[in-house]
Amino acid sequence: WHVVLYYLLVSFGAFVIGCFGVGGGAMFVPGMLFLPGMQADVAVSTVFVASMPMSWARSFQLYRLGRLNLRRAAPLMLGGMLGAFL
Repeated sequence: WHVVLYYLLVSFGAFVIGCFGVGGGAMFVPGMLFLPGMQADVAVSTVFVASMPMSWARSFQLYRLGRLNLRRAAPLMLGGMLGAFL
């Protein structure tokens, strides 16, 4: 039943992300915690690592379209990186 739960969770989370662009982590993390032996820090870290390529691809796409102002985004990116390391 764990495999069925996993596939249902991934399908529903992907549907939510596809419809709204965000919010999949709100379903993935609690769903992953139902899996045997899963710890909260591992579930959250897994969702963060899985979302990074999508975020980078979207940022690159926005930059190519001219909709990403790097001067305004740089302080936010630096603050996010600093907060991630703390």
